[in-house]
Amino acid sequence: MRAVVAWLVACAGPSLSGAVTDGEGRPVAGATLALSTVCVGVTAADGTFYLPCAAGAYDVTVSAPGYLDAVAPVTLDGPVTLGPTRLIALPTGDGSYLLDGHRFVPAARAGVTRVAADGPPRTKAFCVPAGAAGNDRPAGVVSMFRRKEGELRAFRLDSDDCAHRSVWEAGEWKETSEPPIAVSERRLAYDASLITLDLTAGRWFIAEWDQGWFADEGAGDASSFPGFVVETR
Repeated sequence: MRAVVAWLVACAGPSLSGAVTDGEGRPVAGATLALSTVCVGVTAADGTFYLPCAAGAYDVTVSAPGYLDAVAPVTLDGPVTLGPTRLIALPTGDGSYLLDGHRFVPAARAGVTRVAADGPPRTKAFCVPAGAAGNDRPAGVVSMFRRKEGELRAFRLDSDDCAHRSVWEAGEWKETSEPPIAVSERRLAYDASLITLDLTAGRWFIAEWDQGWFADEGAGDASSFPGFVVETR
């Protein structure tokens, strides 16, 4: 016998049932399910739910403290069983994490080093050391979680694993490499953000742009700047 965990609307017939688990398949008790503002319920101790509701098309939002919300469309024209809903746990530590299936994993740390040459021509490049490990991901949208203030920027690495090159010309530095791509950020809390990057195939350096690479423009300066490498195929 299924237990009704919430029934906020007096209606009969159509219903939504299913189960909510974490990324490891363990039940999530007390997760909230909201079909717009029409029906709202919570999961039982074993993660299951049964929610009678009015017929119609809805977006079901499943949420629980410490997890990323899950949203799915559903049309209720009778009893409907929602496929297993897996909530992704949000990391509790500081730093950057990449989504890997149904979990976030720490980004492998790396850094670029700025190397300037007096020339002529006077040049400067920001390159990843040889052999720097990367985080493998399929090409396309890459999702990240970050619990730290500060901007991220994504640069495509060239054949020499350099993220940026520029040359001194006519009294100014002129970029000779691709500009960084757009980074989309959704704030989840005051110190936590969900970040998405649309990365084509290649090697990318995700710079932690807290102060920027150009704070010190000494011609012979060699400095290291933090971030991590993502390889997409």
